[in-house]
Amino acid sequence: MTAPMVELLRSLKKTLEAETSIPVFFTWQDEQTLEPFIVLADGNTDDSLSPKAGRAVTNLALQAHLFYPGGSRIKVEDERYKVTGILYKASNRIVNVASEVMKDNSVGREVYHVVMTLSALI
Repeated sequence: MTAPMVELLRSLKKTLEAETSIPVFFTWQDEQTLEPFIVLADGNTDDSLSPKAGRAVTNLALQAHLFYPGGSRIKVEDERYKVTGILYKASNRIVNVASEVMKDNSVGREVYHVVMTLSALI
């Protein structure tokens, strides 16, 4: 039996790559990797609200980072909208997606960095 978190990560990666053609990674990329790309990164779980007997319900917060070329704010907003919809489609466990768009130069050039925080029940 596979852990629910592993199943969720596999489903997210598979669905995102199939429906966007954007590469998806689990680790931060260096400046050699060109945009667009997605990193399924930081996450935390909390089961404090779940009953301690029987099957536990765990609240998961996972971050997905979309790095997009810095040329067009309109294009990155369109891509953010599409990716958000695909995230919901990838798993019925996802209950909320919050996102923020910012300029970033951590990959050695100015790009758009969209931080999406997924809330899921696993």
